[in-house]
Amino acid sequence: MIASLPRMSRWWEEDEGCCCAGGKQMKPLAVKTMIVGGKMEEDDELSCAESQVYIVYFGEHEHGKGGDDININKEELDNEIEERHHSYLKRVKETEEEARSSLIYSYKNSINGFAATLTPHQASLFSEMKEVVSVIPSHPKMYSLHTTRSWEFAGLKFPTNQPKNKEEKKDRDLLLKAKYGKDVIIGLLDSGVWPESKSFSDVGMGDIPKHWKGTCQRGDAFNSSQCNKKLIGARFYLKGLESQLGPLNTTLDYKSPRDVAGHGTHTSSIAAGRRVHGVSALGGFARGTASGTMPHTRVAMYKVCWSVPSKDDEYKSVTCSPADMLAAFDDAIFDGVNVLSISVGFAHSLDYKVDAIAIGALHATKKNIVVSCSAGNSGPDPGTVSNLAPWIITVGASSIDRDFMGPVLLGNGMRIEGVSASPHQLENKMYPLIYAAEAVNPDVHKNDSAGVKPETEPRQCLPSSLSPKKAKGKIVVCLSGNGGSVPKGLEVKRAGGVGLILGNTEENTLGVIADPHFLPATSVNPTYLSTILEYINSTKNPMAQFEQAKTVLYTQPAPYMASFSSRGPNLVTPDILKPDITAPGINILAAWSEGGSPTMLKIDERVVKYNIESGTSMACPHVAGAAALVRAIHPSWSSAAIRSALITSAGLRNNKGNLITDYLGQPADHFQFGSGHFRPTKAVDPGLVYNASYTDYLLFLCKNPGPNDLDKSFNCTGSSTPAYNLNYPSLAISKFSINDTLMISRTVTNVGGGKSVYFASVKNPPGISIKVFPRILHFDKVGEEKSFTLTVEADRDKFEMINRTDTFGWYKWNDGIHIVRSPVAVYIVYFGELEHSKGGDEININKEELDNEREERHHSYLKRVKETEEEARSSLIYSYKNSINGFAATLTPHQASLFSGLKFPTNHHMEEKNNKQKNDRDLLLKAKYGKDIIIGLLDGEGQGEDRVCLSGNGGSLAKGAEGKRAGGVGLILGNTEEKTVHQLYQECNGSDRTSRKSLTHPTCTLHGQLLKSGPEYGHTRYPQARSEEASPTMLKADERVVKYNILSGTSMACPHVAGAAALLRAIHPSWSSAAIRSALITSGKHVNR
Repeated sequence: MIASLPRMSRWWEEDEGCCCAGGKQMKPLAVKTMIVGGKMEEDDELSCAESQVYIVYFGEHEHGKGGDDININKEELDNEIEERHHSYLKRVKETEEEARSSLIYSYKNSINGFAATLTPHQASLFSEMKEVVSVIPSHPKMYSLHTTRSWEFAGLKFPTNQPKNKEEKKDRDLLLKAKYGKDVIIGLLDSGVWPESKSFSDVGMGDIPKHWKGTCQRGDAFNSSQCNKKLIGARFYLKGLESQLGPLNTTLDYKSPRDVAGHGTHTSSIAAGRRVHGVSALGGFARGTASGTMPHTRVAMYKVCWSVPSKDDEYKSVTCSPADMLAAFDDAIFDGVNVLSISVGFAHSLDYKVDAIAIGALHATKKNIVVSCSAGNSGPDPGTVSNLAPWIITVGASSIDRDFMGPVLLGNGMRIEGVSASPHQLENKMYPLIYAAEAVNPDVHKNDSAGVKPETEPRQCLPSSLSPKKAKGKIVVCLSGNGGSVPKGLEVKRAGGVGLILGNTEENTLGVIADPHFLPATSVNPTYLSTILEYINSTKNPMAQFEQAKTVLYTQPAPYMASFSSRGPNLVTPDILKPDITAPGINILAAWSEGGSPTMLKIDERVVKYNIESGTSMACPHVAGAAALVRAIHPSWSSAAIRSALITSAGLRNNKGNLITDYLGQPADHFQFGSGHFRPTKAVDPGLVYNASYTDYLLFLCKNPGPNDLDKSFNCTGSSTPAYNLNYPSLAISKFSINDTLMISRTVTNVGGGKSVYFASVKNPPGISIKVFPRILHFDKVGEEKSFTLTVEADRDKFEMINRTDTFGWYKWNDGIHIVRSPVAVYIVYFGELEHSKGGDEININKEELDNEREERHHSYLKRVKETEEEARSSLIYSYKNSINGFAATLTPHQASLFSGLKFPTNHHMEEKNNKQKNDRDLLLKAKYGKDIIIGLLDGEGQGEDRVCLSGNGGSLAKGAEGKRAGGVGLILGNTEEKTVHQLYQECNGSDRTSRKSLTHPTCTLHGQLLKSGPEYGHTRYPQARSEEASPTMLKADERVVKYNILSGTSMACPHVAGAAALLRAIHPSWSSAAIRSALITSGKHVNR
């Protein structure tokens, strides 16, 4: 999701809300179809009424349904489509001129729709049109950016000279069979490209493929001659972003396909870069030959991500607009790309119908284009994976067998293994060692410097937190977490420190990442961090020495999963396993932009040609390159067949022969790596593939995740196929309980030998039984299809012994040559009816023993999510032991998510992610946003009996004023039991009448709780919106003016009910007033939240 991990945590802090004209923030509006998994699912009320950019999506063009028609005049057709889109805009705009000026993009190729500036009301009018599939807010910051040895580690060792052994000969033959990739085009939606890089040289390359229809778009510092036979196309898309953020700041980015951020240059060279010898990162690390998959694969860059002003004082920010991305998809499909690599994603999962990437990828799939997307960098929490559509191959990140070792020698002689790619080195001697906790500035509270939970007090070396007196001349140990790793080193350098040890904690680690620091530095894992801190605490004069950092090959174990790699389950369609696969994404060396720095720090003026980066952004183009290899060898295969080949050929073991682990050395699972680590040489000959067509995906969309489809012409009548029955190369089952039995069908196509026999075998997920029928498949020819059934049920003897809410296994087909493995993930639902209650009353049951057994079992479940047994026991509120099986306990949202198999969002912009918000949005649409309802208010110059008497004589504010007059510095107002009213209202005397001016905020009739007009008070108001003619306190001495104010009273409660009555009137205009009052009264609730 983000280009590089050092700046990842900072970019996440950017406000992802959309902007109105003038830069005002507004909440997003989703109409027609709702975003259920992402941050956009919020209250529909907007904080400003100005226009913003929306995508109005119709589905597919009629001319695109029958394939390419050579008789179509493209120019005439484009004009006709644009006029049609203008005609839609004229329906909601006041003038034709306004309609034409509001159009940003008219999508004219495969995608049918347009992007335009609309008000929320205008967007709602489009959402009511039958022909409109969805109306999607195009947030300017909705999407963000998510190798010398990596290809060799993946098994591609293409020799440049005479092969030295059978393995090299096999790889060379594979390359010859693929024709060096010369007929395959990889398109990338990214931040641009640096065309002068040697990775994009076209020396020795043949003519551009005839099916290419793209162009090389001119712009700032970029002309058409900078494309060549390697970089055959380059376009840029900016109108969506500029419509909301204003003109591009050309001091931050080029208004052209040229890359400043470095991300696009990096990803494109990973996927398809030429072989370039003798390259390295700063400091000479990773020196070797940089290469993509195949040397003659073509590259087409679609620049959709831009460097923009950032709130962050340290990093430059890069962001991508959905409107721009959809325009790029539309062009890329028309241009003739064969594979799309998209290392971009939303911070949370999105409903497919409002996800520009999912929509664009579906259209690409119909044209047989393989779409590879990054899984995101939000791990290790569960449920964080993005780019979830089953027509996308979603890629997690893992390591390769190369490290940049930067050992630390402690004063006690112990040697600590660290990772370093810092170009700076310390002298070969001991230096004083200090923990950042002991070097904090006196004026910085220890807990404040941490930026995390006070009880843990990790020291993170945030800006200005270190004392030069304490840190000068020392190696400082800082912890990972808030802030980027390179800025932590800058803070150590500012304070006079000579070196940095970055300690990765289990809670905050991004993994041990090599960064180009500005001082000598090394990064250590949680275990080594503990060892270092124990040493510091054991001696009065801790010392340490940095040994010479160097590049080390053939490290073990590899691969292991990156901690940052986003994990399943899939929150949009839990019955589709995501991510699909993993590929190299840690410390990858590739080409870089010379227009920016290697860190994206604003103060970094260094320039490099190749750079080391980490992220799922780096993993995604590896799989895109592998897909290009399969496409080159099998040009007639469908995109689904290619994805299947990659998924079913992936490996589960590391280079030690053990199962792949996570970054802490614990066993990893299919929610982390999908099917396993990609193996391109295996994918070109998978034996069997699981095919799926565009129609299959439309049938899938009829039910998953909702009833609407992305193609209005497609008839969903009678379709009720569950998601797990999509012919997918993996299997996921959500909410599986002990009583369930599922019959799941799959169909495989033979792409291996003509006559072949495949045998089924299963590694059952613990507690689950999977039976395959038939267990033997006979094929007589290539292209022949065979179907089989999987019967999934609980293994009752083992089901309740499962110690987690998800369980994993696989099934595979084997003909002695090919192994076609499909991963299986099952999410367990533990509770339901108790087993002992199903057969009626059993007189032999010892009730007390059974109750104790049930309670212990419930405790055992809690121990899985709680830190201690004591915490588990104390959290249990009820253990339901009779007919109902379950318990009630105090849980955090994260702990609850572990039980449900789903992750609750923790982002402060969205406290809930459930159907209630979708229902609320549908309700608002049904009410037409209240546009036909008028609320009248009786207010203004009213009078009423003042019956509210509060604590003591005189008002609370007047008491404070008296205290201030007497020289006091503060006030504690004590409310007596006799005279307090919830500690809210001000005190009053007597029962004289008082006048009140007209209220600004809608309220209702006056009542007997008006404060008296006395020597301290003028007139009293209760609304939120506030007249600027009066002070917020009503004190005559108060000259302050506010536009909004906090007040209390039934005056504030009354308009809430009036608004609710208006909602009912809008939905039920024929109801009587008594009926509306009845509905409000009888639907009230008696309990609090």
